[in-house]
Amino acid sequence: MHGRRALQPSETDVKKQLSEERRHQLMLQKMELEIEKERLQHLLAQQETKLLLKQQQLHQSRLDYNWLRTQAIFKSRELVADKELAKPRELNVDMNGSDSGPR
Repeated sequence: MHGRRALQPSETDVKKQLSEERRHQLMLQKMELEIEKERLQHLLAQQETKLLLKQQQLHQSRLDYNWLRTQAIFKSRELVADKELAKPRELNVDMNGSDSGPR
């Protein structure tokens, strides 16, 4: 009977083995989670870079739009001024008949 007991692992040996297996599984799971964390951090960094680029493009687009709008306003004012200069001017003749210059 004593010899048979020596061949079978003791209850504490079984618990130790299960505990070691569980610890090994948890270590593997931890490593997998760390790898996934690094992958997600890399993906986040890529997305942040894309977002920054899009924000810079939007800012540049707004600057370009404002510059073009300002140029268009100046051009339209120039056209109005040119039309005013091209209009024939009437002479202002006052009551006593003297010319006071262009109107």
